[in-house]
This record gives sequence, C-alpha cells and structure tokens, in this order.
Amino acid sequence: MSEEQVEVTTPATTEEAPTQDASMSEAVATAHAETTPAQPPPPPTESEPEAACTMDTSEAPPGEEPKPPPCPTESLWEVVNKDPSDFTSWTDLIKKAEETREIAKIQRVYDSFLGEFPLCYGYWKKYADQEKSAGNPEAIVSVYERGVAAIPYSVDLWVHYCNYLIESSNEPEAIRSLYERGLAYVGTDFLASPLWNKYLEYEASAGTPAHMAQIYSRVLQIPLQKLDSYWEGLNKYTQSKPVRTMMTKEEVAAADAQDKVRIEKATEAATAEKERKKKEKEEAKAKAAAEAAAAMEEGEVPEPAEEEPEEEDEPIQIPPEDEDALKAQYLSMREPLYKASKEEAQKRIEFESAIKRPYFHVKKLKEEELKNWSRYLDYAEKEWPGHSVVHLYERCVIACANYPEYWIRYAKYSEKTAGADAARAVIQRASMVFVKRRPEIHMFEAEFEERLGNPEAAKRSYSVVNSSVAPGLLQCIVRHANLERRCGDVTAARGVYERAIAEERAKESSSVLVHLLMQYARFLDEIAEDIESARHMYQEALKAKPDSRSLWEGAILIETRQATDQRVDHALALYERATAPPPVEEAAKEEELVSGLSATAREELSASAVVFADLHGNKDQLAAAREMHRSRFETANSTPLSTYSKKRTASDALGESSSKQAKVAATGTPGAPPQPPPPPTDPGAAAYAQPAAGAYAYPGYGAGYAAYGQHYPQYAGDPATDAAWAAYYAQQQYPGYPPHPAQ
Repeated sequence: MSEEQVEVTTPATTEEAPTQDASMSEAVATAHAETTPAQPPPPPTESEPEAACTMDTSEAPPGEEPKPPPCPTESLWEVVNKDPSDFTSWTDLIKKAEETREIAKIQRVYDSFLGEFPLCYGYWKKYADQEKSAGNPEAIVSVYERGVAAIPYSVDLWVHYCNYLIESSNEPEAIRSLYERGLAYVGTDFLASPLWNKYLEYEASAGTPAHMAQIYSRVLQIPLQKLDSYWEGLNKYTQSKPVRTMMTKEEVAAADAQDKVRIEKATEAATAEKERKKKEKEEAKAKAAAEAAAAMEEGEVPEPAEEEPEEEDEPIQIPPEDEDALKAQYLSMREPLYKASKEEAQKRIEFESAIKRPYFHVKKLKEEELKNWSRYLDYAEKEWPGHSVVHLYERCVIACANYPEYWIRYAKYSEKTAGADAARAVIQRASMVFVKRRPEIHMFEAEFEERLGNPEAAKRSYSVVNSSVAPGLLQCIVRHANLERRCGDVTAARGVYERAIAEERAKESSSVLVHLLMQYARFLDEIAEDIESARHMYQEALKAKPDSRSLWEGAILIETRQATDQRVDHALALYERATAPPPVEEAAKEEELVSGLSATAREELSASAVVFADLHGNKDQLAAAREMHRSRFETANSTPLSTYSKKRTASDALGESSSKQAKVAATGTPGAPPQPPPPPTDPGAAAYAQPAAGAYAYPGYGAGYAAYGQHYPQYAGDPATDAAWAAYYAQQQYPGYPPHPAQ
C-alpha cells in the first residue's frame, strides 16, 4: 500500500471532548475514510508570521504601539525554509515549538516536518502525544490515521496506535479491527512480533479462548523471528483451557463426528456385552431345567431352584471424552505448520540478521547493508509468492528510502508483476515525496512515461530536474532535447538547449557551459542542419576554453562530417588556428580565436591536418598544410612528417579505434590521431552509464547511478564509455560532482 504523503489539516481544539467510549469507533472509522494522500501545507513565510506571540507592552515608549517579541521558532523557520532537507534544524524547530505549548504552532511544525520526512514513525507518535496533552481526542486519531497512511509498513507505529485505542476505548470490535488492519500490512514482517504480542495480550484480557487460539494458529504459519515463543505459548495455553473452547467451528464439528463414532462403537460394545450376559443366563437356566427333568425321570425329586430376581435394564455407560487425547490431537494438527514456518525462518536469518537499521533515518546506510537488501530481494523474487515480495520491497524502501535505485527496482518489479499503474504508483511516491530532490528518479520517470506513450508527462519530469532539482545537469538537458526531437519538434528541442545555455551564461562561473555548447553544436549540425549556428557554439566554447584539445577536435569534426569544399576550408582554418603558437600580445588573444594547446598537442594536430588535407583537400591545400607543419614544428630534433604517415595505415587516417581512444583518454598517453576521433555512439547516455545499471535496466535506460547520500548526487560511469566521452568532449567536472576516476 502507498506510503505517499497524506493530507494535512490543522484540527481545532474542541471546547468539550466527546465521550470517548461512545465515539472512538466512529472517530477511527471517519478518520480512516477521510485520510487521503496529498501534499502538506507549506511552512509559514515572511508574509505569514506565526502569530500567537504574546504582546509585551511593558517597555513600549509612550505614543508608540508595542512590538511583539520575536517568536522563538522564527529563525529556525528561516533555516528550514531555505533547506527543507536539514533534519537537525527541523528537530530543533520541533523542540522550540513544543516549548511554547501553543498547539497551533506545534501542529504547524509537525505538519510541515512530517510532510518532508513522513517515514519518521516516532514523530507521528510525538505529534499524537502533543494532541493528547492539548485534550484533542479526535485530533489524536487523525494524526495516527495520517501516520499509518504515510508509513503503513511500520510495526512500531501500529503498536502505538493500537495502544492508544485500547487506553481510550472499550469497544472490542473497533480494537480488533485496528489490529487486523495493522497485521494486514506488517503481520508477515520477520520483526512483527511486537504487534502480535500486543494482540495476544489484549485477547488474553478481553477475548475468548477461541480468539486466542485463532491468533496463535495464524502466527504459527508465519516465519517470524520469535516463532518458538508462540509454539511454547500455545502449548501452555492449551493446557489451561478446555480444548473445545479453543477449536474452530470446523474442528468442533470434526470432534463431534469423531465423538459420535466413539459413542456408537462404545454403545455397540456395551450392547453386545449385555446380550452375551443375557444369553449366558438363559443357557444356564435351560441347563438347570434339563438337569431337573432328567432327575425326575429317574425318580429323584430335585430341590426347587432359587428364583433369581429380575435384573433391571440398566442404561449403557459410555466413558467420557479423553481431554488429554483431544488436546494432543489439537496440537498435532498445528505442529506441521509451526515446523514449516520454522524452516522458512531459518532460510531468512542470514538476510534478516544483516539488517541493522530496519527503520528510516537520514544518515547513510552502510554499503554492506545496502548490498544485503539487494541480495535479499534477489532471493525473495526467486523463492517467494508475489504478495510476500511486495511486503519485502515495502520494508526495503523504508530503510532505503533515500536511495533512488531501490525505488527504481521496485517500480520495475511492480510493472513486471502487476502492470504499469502499479509501477507508476511506486515511481510517484518516490518522485513526489521520498527522493523528490534526486534527478535520477525524475529521469527514470520520464523514460518510463515516454515508453508507455505519455511524452507530455515525460517532458514534465525532465522540466522538474532542469528547473529545480538539478539545474544545469547536462545529461538531463540532452535527454529532454532529444525527447522533443523524437516528438517531431526540433524548435522545442532547440529551446531546451537555449534556455539552459542562457542560464549558464548568466552565472559568474559555469563548468557546464562549454560542454552544453558542444552538445548543442552537435545537435545543430546533425539534427537541425544549421552548421552556422553549430560553428557559433564552438566558437564560444573555444574562447572560453582554448586549451581543450577535444574542443578543437570537436569543432573540426563537424566540418569533416560532410567534406564539401567549404567545410574543408573551415576545417583547415581550424587546424591552422589550433596549431598556431600563442600570440605574444594579450590584446591579440582577446580579438580572435587562438589556441591554448600545449606544444605537443599542437604538433600532433598539425600532423593530423596534413593527413586530412591529403584525404580531402586539393593540391594547394595539401601543400599549405605540409608547409605549415614544416615551418612550425620540423626542426633538427623533431619527428619528420613522413614518420607520422608511416605510423598510420589508410584506415587509421579515418580515425583511431575506439579502444585506442579510450586507452589514450584514460591514461593520458600522448597520441596523434590523424583524424578527430568519433564521439561515442550516444555520449549523452554513455558518459553516465555504470555497470550496476545493467542488472535492473529498462531497454534504453543506460544511465544508472552509484549509491548516493543525502546531498547532490555523485555520478559514476563505465570507464570505457567515459573514456570515449573524454576523447571527444574533454569531460570536465560538473557542479557538485567529483571528477570521475578515469579522468
């Protein structure tokens, strides 16, 4: 079930509390029915002060209106408004609000905090306690209902809610109903014993032996951590109660049928015994009569036989039912269930014992624990029924709520087993609440929606990243533009690039702008077929970073893609500028595009210019390229130009292999490719790909992310594709992203 944010309302303090025993069941039912997912109200802004601060007039100057003292929470509101993810400041704000003892202020803080961190079950309990202190019984129920809607797979929160209802209500059915609601979510949790124990404790005091036995029978079928204690408890309880009071209706009927057979057999046996005795008497009587007759024939007078009194027809005595045997039979029917659950629990111990933090916390999980969750999910998907796997995923995304990769995996599993709507529900919970500030979940959502034929929804997801989550994230900008292109709107695609470029230009310093210009130049050349605009993008990029060899090679590459006479001229002009020695005067650097490359890089590009002119130029252009190289780089100690040609085959002249490029880029080993190296097949995706993404990838989803913490994500990539990117684009460090190890 959903852990999405629930609607937050500010309950009014009632003047007179209703009679709890008479109204609690209705209040719970009403709150449960009205609890719907929604966004929490925003925290107060400067234009909406918290008020409720008492006016102090003691020191007001004559004729002036007294000013209220500053609210103790005001400064902390400013902090959390600026950074809503600052957990420590939130907890400080809660403490300050509670110190005021003003319920409206406390409600506002808790509503806003729990909107940001809905998985903090302990704070739902603290919020309910504050409402209890204020004497708001209906508000208490409302808080708990919102809590279990936001985090329905929290064993502890259900325990707190049930405890409160037991304290405040004498309605057994309402209490049982709440326990059953909780068990429907968390009853099969390996660590669900606290809720089962409380349920048994309640039934022991308010229920019947049948209720107790039913709960024991249910729990024995679940592989819980403390399963042995329930088997022992059932054995002990069975000895203290008449076993028939514990049986189900079906078991009672079966016992009755069994007892009927026993009575019939006993009756038959007693009747047969009675007939046997009667027959013996009749035979003895007949024998005596025969003997008397024989004596009379011989002249003897027999003594008269004593007349035996007529025996009364006594009822047949049936022995009572064997209670001990029936109890043994009752337990023997449940023992196989217990043993099967025990065996399954043993299989889970390895995974469960490695879960050190099953609850949510803003601190990072240890890498070992994250890996354990992945292995546990692998095992569950292979061995368990679908509903049990879903329960494990729900447990996982509580402990791992801040890790988008687990939400993404859950969404993929949901789509595979339950369809697109189920997957979308998981994705929206992640993108709207739990990891809403992480770009990868929004980008995954965009690809998911596009694949299902919802391009407008995909555009919205990309826009969220570009506008607020991670402005300037190159990968997202490129993907958004490419989506617009796939939708047939090249103008909109250009707009995506141009808005992003304008935002980067407006910054004092941007480490993204150069790469953004390079990507846009490629798009303009290959998709929009606007070579002039593409050249302009490279001109701007080269002025910003003239010492980037990959930039120069990229600018040359767009000219060589179609070797027309005009493009050959442009390419050779770029070679000439790239290999020219730096001007002596600083003013000259500002007036025109000049190279900032090292002498080695300029010499290697000059040699590449000769090979290019030989392949695409005319005789005059080839001669000029050779002369340029000789005049600039050939000395007594330099490598002759003929040596460069001998080192390369005809195929090399068209560009070195991608593996060689990757090796050069990754190791920094100097090389002189005769032709600018081709870009990766899809640099927008390849530069960000990581091996771990393959295990859970959708078709075409090549951008996974490493395990992140709470702050701006650190990108991780595949070394080979990163190197290919670097070989073409001279990958630089992006804002908030440490440099990749391959660089």
